[in-house]
Amino acid sequence: MTQYQKMKINIISHVLRHAMLCLTVFITVNSVFAQNYSKYTSPKVFVNNQALKNPWSGGINSPLYSTIDLNNDGIKDLFMFDKQFGAAYPGSYKIRTFINQGTAGQVDYIYTPFYERFFPQNLHDWVILVDYDCDGNEDIFTYSYSGGMEVYHNDITPGNNLSFSLTYPLIHSLFLGSAYANLYVSNVNLPVLHDVNGDGDLDVLTFTLLGGTIEYHENYAKELYNRCDTLVYRQVRQCYAQVGLSAVSNTAILDFNNCFFLAPPPLPDSMIKTPRHNGSCMIGYDQDGDGDLDLINGDILGNNLLYLENSGIPGVSDSIHLQDTLFPSYNVPVIYKTFPAPFYFDADNDGAKDLIVSSCTEYLTEDYQNSWFYKNVGSNTNNQFQFIKKRFLTDEMIDVGSGAYVRFFDVDNDGKKDLIIGNYGYFTPDSASGHYESALSYYHNITTGPLPEFEFVTDDFNNLRSLGRTGLNATFGDLNGDGHDDMILGDKDGILHYYLNNGTTPATFTLAPNGFNFQNIDVGTNSFPFLADINNDGLLDLIIGERYGYIYYYQNTGSATNPVFTYVTNKLGNVFVGNAQSFYGFSYPHFYKENGVSKLLVSNENGYIQKYDNIDGNLGGTFNQVSTGMFSVFEPYQTSFDMADLNGDGMDEVITGCYAGGLSIYSKNLPVGIAENIHPEKEITVYPNPAKNYLVFEMNKNNAHNGKYQLSDISGKVVLEGSFQSYINNISLQGLTKGIYILQVTESNHFSSHKVVKF
Repeated sequence: MTQYQKMKINIISHVLRHAMLCLTVFITVNSVFAQNYSKYTSPKVFVNNQALKNPWSGGINSPLYSTIDLNNDGIKDLFMFDKQFGAAYPGSYKIRTFINQGTAGQVDYIYTPFYERFFPQNLHDWVILVDYDCDGNEDIFTYSYSGGMEVYHNDITPGNNLSFSLTYPLIHSLFLGSAYANLYVSNVNLPVLHDVNGDGDLDVLTFTLLGGTIEYHENYAKELYNRCDTLVYRQVRQCYAQVGLSAVSNTAILDFNNCFFLAPPPLPDSMIKTPRHNGSCMIGYDQDGDGDLDLINGDILGNNLLYLENSGIPGVSDSIHLQDTLFPSYNVPVIYKTFPAPFYFDADNDGAKDLIVSSCTEYLTEDYQNSWFYKNVGSNTNNQFQFIKKRFLTDEMIDVGSGAYVRFFDVDNDGKKDLIIGNYGYFTPDSASGHYESALSYYHNITTGPLPEFEFVTDDFNNLRSLGRTGLNATFGDLNGDGHDDMILGDKDGILHYYLNNGTTPATFTLAPNGFNFQNIDVGTNSFPFLADINNDGLLDLIIGERYGYIYYYQNTGSATNPVFTYVTNKLGNVFVGNAQSFYGFSYPHFYKENGVSKLLVSNENGYIQKYDNIDGNLGGTFNQVSTGMFSVFEPYQTSFDMADLNGDGMDEVITGCYAGGLSIYSKNLPVGIAENIHPEKEITVYPNPAKNYLVFEMNKNNAHNGKYQLSDISGKVVLEGSFQSYINNISLQGLTKGIYILQVTESNHFSSHKVVKF
């Protein structure tokens, strides 16, 4: 690193450039071990002999759905913004992108993570994609911490990738009484973004501050400017369509007498005494083709969907005259545990928009049967919704409910590493609030070729769901000297449970004598154990991650047949992976040997994997942080991982889990599948890395170049940007603080993203 500090770059000198590349091979912070890893979607996973369509798409908890043409082919693809329990800050929500292959009459989405990078990474709370400027491209509406909405414009042009720019940091409206203020939308409400009065621009229906009525904010872009590419709002009603909403249930008050146009009336006594709780997610659509806007509301106050039928003149005398409190009452009514959210789009490419129901909250709600599909067997002017299934998209992916804690273990002793996936739990709605039940899932490694392959065996390995615990996760190692790897379980309460391997094939386990709350080890909350001999005495020690981001070390002071784990420290190596925004870390450790030298990998709540060395002979000291972003992994929230050579090519694959309950796979050397090949990335070299004062990115010198670059911090904020026309480009880092940055280089339909460390 000191050699780089002494060097001065000369971007014209080809010789010097090659010398620096040679040095980079030896001292780069991420090393080739991390630099060449890519995310893959092609390895197959089978359930009941059928290959899943999207096994590695990361699971779903509380998805908000929107459609958008991601690849500019004229077909609406799918954007998913997923909430995860306990995660409430930018970067903790998961963005997923699915390409619609457009097969008529079929749900035909293919998970394609390539497009996720083009969306702002600091989105939070809720996201709706809708075209506000009439250019045919969906723009981003999302929650603003200022108490309303911010808007990103979709800047895509033919032949170029998606690009979004912040156009409205906060939407304002002229309220009744001539008060100009932010157009309020709660972080727990979804507004209706629709052309309510049919004049060609985008209006807004949103709930009042107390949530008892619906405000109508009309866009005056057409009236004032005769165009629709701007947002100029005025509140024209505080009680849209003469309807009020109950303060105790998801029902409506029809013919609400206190609606008005010009002056706010007093609220009825019932609403003053009992303010309505915020928490409503509503959509607007024309149910019966009569030209006015009908509504469907999901609410925190009920597990039903409320349908409200409009019989008025659009935008003039809208009037809700009929309600269905168990919609669709003519088919299978939605009874969804905790705050259902409706979405209306053509999910199966038959031209008729369907109804998808998920949850508008991530708290104590469905996390497995959580995306209900109602097919529209009518038309867009005579909608008739027929219930099909409760696992739209999720039935085509690995999903273990909430939390996915990955470990490899050869269950059937065939020499191949199988997947054992713990979880926080499956939400079980059997009481007023419901509860979570944890289990281990087992996927058998059936790889025979260049791509890893797995088949589902059970979602309750060793019948552990009967324990009634939450947060179960496993580590394996031979603790009694019988030649069979035993199992240590961690759980949410921070304690451990010891199971003996029965020596069967496939492996089965029995709770060891005094194995429950094993040796009274307690790390507080969320124990993530890992067995490894870190002091090189021939005995397996216990290393345990936990909620706050530290690592506990219990040395094995027993014997090869009778382990005794003795507490040494709760801050091994002074490693800390906590998050300043949530005060949690969820450290998930993995020790291994690299050329005979001990290394530590640990994942965290933020979605990254960090690497440490300077371990051997230094267990009482401070480990050296080598990387904060191994394997190019970014999988928030509460990342877990394990690594193994799954296909026998001599190079490890990395499989990650996250709190959404699903998995992703990263590798250096897998064959490219269909999803990975949609937009092949150009080769690009970035050096030096780590960098101090400058950064260089270099492309093929034999090609003409014309593109853009952006440098963003880990929150997604762009700190530097510019354009380039040369194959070799120098970026000054002067004035930037130390830390991790993401360099994104875009040129035509090609994109490259690189993690960069500034020291």
